[in-house]
Amino acid sequence: MVQNTDRYSVITGTSSGIGYETGKAFAGRGSNLTLLSAEKTGWKL
Repeated sequence: MVQNTDRYSVITGTSSGIGYETGKAFAGRGSNLTLLSAEKTGWKL
């Protein structure tokens, strides 16, 4: 797998649902992420 360390993915709605699961999947692949959410709940930092 080729990793693009000079690129970032922006994922919205990351406090739950599809956004949360997408964020976990991208993080598992070592992606650089910017996560956005209107809610503080659901995040496990």
